[in-house]
Amino acid sequence: MLKKIRQNLGKVHKDETLQASDFASQVLADVLNGLPFRRGMGREVVEWTADDELAAFLESLFQGRQTLLDRSAQCLKIFSNLTDEETRKLASCYGIEWHPHPKPASYAHISVLSKKYPELKNALRKSLAELRNA
Repeated sequence: MLKKIRQNLGKVHKDETLQASDFASQVLADVLNGLPFRRGMGREVVEWTADDELAAFLESLFQGRQTLLDRSAQCLKIFSNLTDEETRKLASCYGIEWHPHPKPASYAHISVLSKKYPELKNALRKSLAELRNA
């Protein structure tokens, strides 16, 4: 799981100031292999998962609402390659109780369909990435 997080981090500079929760700070310390960073009022580290990404995309697509997805250029979405369940398991490895963000009603359809079609969430994530690159 840490490998998935490392792929998504982008550039974190040495001694950069990051605004992060305790859980995110512990994970960052492990992922960055000792690269020093400071906690404080800097770039925000958001505990944003792949499920949050899909929910925000569906909400903006169907409802036209602006979400964190639209204003997140300066945020560091640390768990965007992990599902809510994977993030919960990672948090339990660190001894931290983690709860996913509430999802909009439109996301309930994806949850129901993903039980029948397990590859649905990954397919939607790939489509979303293609839309961003287009």
